[in-house]
Amino acid sequence: MRLGPFRPYRALFSLRDIPIVTDIRGYGMMGEIDVTPLTTAGARGHQLRKRLFDNGLHVKTTGDAALLAPQFLATTDQIDQMIDILRTTLSQI
Repeated sequence: MRLGPFRPYRALFSLRDIPIVTDIRGYGMMGEIDVTPLTTAGARGHQLRKRLFDNGLHVKTTGDAALLAPQFLATTDQIDQMIDILRTTLSQI
């Protein structure tokens, strides 16, 4: 998904239309996505982290929140790829 000028925070906030996403916070190239919890706290976050890793993106999760902090030298294409993997994986869960 192309969002015009290099604006990582716009790309991150474009994920808010996915039903399991409950909150998105970010500033610059760093952000956090909260997902709807399952029956136990952290279960969906753990599931999300494993699926993202299998799909080629490594993120840190704490509870049901995925923390995003790409390298500061990331290119527009790399940010687009990261957001595409996030969108695909979040939509599959």
